[in-house]
Amino acid sequence: MFLIWPEYQGFGALRLEVNRRENKLRDREQYLLALKNAAAELKKYDDELSKINSALPLDPSLPSLFEFLEKTSSQSGLVLRNISSFATNVSKERPGLTETHVDIGISGSYPSFRNFLTVLEKSARLIEIENISISPMTGRSVIPPVAAEPDFSVSLRIKTHSY
Repeated sequence: MFLIWPEYQGFGALRLEVNRRENKLRDREQYLLALKNAAAELKKYDDELSKINSALPLDPSLPSLFEFLEKTSSQSGLVLRNISSFATNVSKERPGLTETHVDIGISGSYPSFRNFLTVLEKSARLIEIENISISPMTGRSVIPPVAAEPDFSVSLRIKTHSY
């Protein structure tokens, strides 16, 4: 009895440890299975997730933003006159987001400007227009014909978001 009892207690302790580790292993297997199921479910939404990633990129990527603004303005029939200033800072309302403010100047006709705003609104990237200042073009010596639209000078302050 004195020889077997300590061995039996040691065996019982080992059996409890094995059961505890088996339960832990089973829990981890269930967790991994749940992760695999979640990953498979997310694969169904790859297109939507890529749109979200393009709308809220990881970095401000100013060169790509400037290229987008230049291309969009020219396709809309406007002339991008200048990009006067930009600033990047952490959002006060949403601490995880970075805001980039850009001041741009464009010129062209009102329908072209309306098209430009429509393209900005429908772009995948989140772009907010904070301020618009429209003024007639100065220094025009010839009045345009009746059929032509008058040109305007537009100053915009836009805001984009990134993580």
